[in-house]
Amino acid sequence: MNKHEFLETVKKQVLYVFDRQGIVDELSQHIEESALNLVEDGMSYDEALNTAIQQMGNPIEIGKQLNKEHHPLLGYLILAAKAYLIINIIPVIIFVFVTFNGVVEQMHPNSMQNAELVAQIHEEVQMPTHRVIVDNVYRSQEGDNYYLTYRMRWKHDYTRYNSLTQLVYILDKDGNEIDYGRGRHSTFVGGTGSSMFDMPEDGVLYLQFRDGQMLVIDMKEYGYEEIENLD
Repeated sequence: MNKHEFLETVKKQVLYVFDRQGIVDELSQHIEESALNLVEDGMSYDEALNTAIQQMGNPIEIGKQLNKEHHPLLGYLILAAKAYLIINIIPVIIFVFVTFNGVVEQMHPNSMQNAELVAQIHEEVQMPTHRVIVDNVYRSQEGDNYYLTYRMRWKHDYTRYNSLTQLVYILDKDGNEIDYGRGRHSTFVGGTGSSMFDMPEDGVLYLQFRDGQMLVIDMKEYGYEEIENLD
């Protein structure tokens, strides 16, 4: 019996198919190591390999013993448990992780990179469906664009319902919309947003929310001192 026949005979006795290859690899390595030791004692490789196989014993008995150690019922139970984890538990873990990240994001003011912070607002508005926190006003490095940043929290559920709906509009004193280039980022618990706008000459922003509420922001009251220099 050559090495391949020996290993195939052992493998057929193991009923849990997912363990078969690992058993074959382990036995094959053991046979090779035994044969190399015999070669060091002066045998030819072929003679040493045959001797190592004979020393292993009856492949059917070896396979039956290994089948007891790798019982198929236990193996399939473990496989079913792994499948259950993948299908049920891991998505829950991912959901909790994403939700936690969304909550953490809601705790910190929304900020913008590569822009100058010119006013810290931190005003909160309670809407029937959302809680909105107006964070800051930024100015672009070129000085010709302004940005209002805010955070939103869904009140009633943890879905993205209405996540793409604009909640805040920036108006001037005449009721004209002065914001454009809006950006939104949504999570399972809420989201963050920013609106680019043209600073009005008097520096007063009228924020109109989707439910009709108004929030008036006089930039001078929030530390912005360059209103008089606006063109």
